[in-house]
Amino acid sequence: MVFFLPDAIGGVYSVVNNLLDHVPDPGNVAVVAYSNECVRREQISTVNNNVRLIKFSYHCKDNIYHTVGGLGSLIGKNNDCIIATDMLELQMVQFLGLRQPVVLIVLGDFGHYYSIAEEHEGVIDSFVAISREIYEKLCHLLPHRRNDIRLAYFPTPAVHEKRTASAAENLRVVYVSRLEERKNPLLIPEIDAILKSRGTQVTITIVGDGPLRGQLETAIGGRSNFRLTGFLDNQRLHEIYKENDVFLMTSESEGLPVSLIEAMKTGLVPVVSDIPGGIREIVENGKNGYLVEAGNAPAFAERIGELVSNRGLYNNLSANAVEFADSTFDPIRCSRLYWDIIAETSNRDRVKTYRPAPPGALDKKWLPNSVVRFLRNTKLKSN
Repeated sequence: MVFFLPDAIGGVYSVVNNLLDHVPDPGNVAVVAYSNECVRREQISTVNNNVRLIKFSYHCKDNIYHTVGGLGSLIGKNNDCIIATDMLELQMVQFLGLRQPVVLIVLGDFGHYYSIAEEHEGVIDSFVAISREIYEKLCHLLPHRRNDIRLAYFPTPAVHEKRTASAAENLRVVYVSRLEERKNPLLIPEIDAILKSRGTQVTITIVGDGPLRGQLETAIGGRSNFRLTGFLDNQRLHEIYKENDVFLMTSESEGLPVSLIEAMKTGLVPVVSDIPGGIREIVENGKNGYLVEAGNAPAFAERIGELVSNRGLYNNLSANAVEFADSTFDPIRCSRLYWDIIAETSNRDRVKTYRPAPPGALDKKWLPNSVVRFLRNTKLKSN
């Protein structure tokens, strides 16, 4: 079987990597990580369990039929299942007329994922939703495929070393995410300024990088209570979790962040945006963390201030966060469910309902996609 995913450090990579920790037969699995040369991201260097990692790159102006042809050449004849996480591999299956079973893991509550699920439904044999909200939306979008849609929380590794309790009066806050617009990291200096105006001091560690880093550094200025680390590997990230008390997430849209689960397993109390996707299934407001109106800096400051002033409340929320995350995202049980779904899909004799794109002289790297689409559509209409 072969996993396809974008060649970028982030939530998709973490989910796949955690699954590979418990793969029944590592020698029968490969991971294809593809990258768009027009987009710069922190790329994958290894995958777990000595699973074979294959790199594939393409240019955004390359002919899509040429691109998927190269991608498809990486699949061995004996691969019995394709595990997809995004659109390019689904285009590969359709354009090349592949007949292997396909499992699509829907990893976020974004229009993009629902669009590709609907557009490429005919090539997909099983859908895996990582949250109940995503599951329900998929069932509403594709009611005739309800039996092929499964809810499966992803596995996250057990955390045996929990956070180190802070002896200082101040709490330690950590933010872990890409520094981009939809993550809204520029709200963090505003939250800090409000806390300081109320006489509350916290230290803030920001883990991640991205296009807003420069603006964030400008907004922070010379404040000594901030630390920006850039991207960190998993080992160092877990050390950072142990060194902190509160997990801050200011995003305006999310799926179900792996970092949130990892932080809760370590004992951090989440103070996170109240947004759709899966977060409301994980954080129960006032019981194991706080849900805060997205973009509302005073509300974020209010909740963090409560945790600073009431350590009894903090300790209770922390214990509840650990208990919930450990039980819900058990690595063994959750991994087994994923591998069972993949095995069931591999053994199913389902007739695919799509028409492959006809190959031909248009499949040239140098021929622009816009010209290819026009000529192909013209040919299909004439037929």
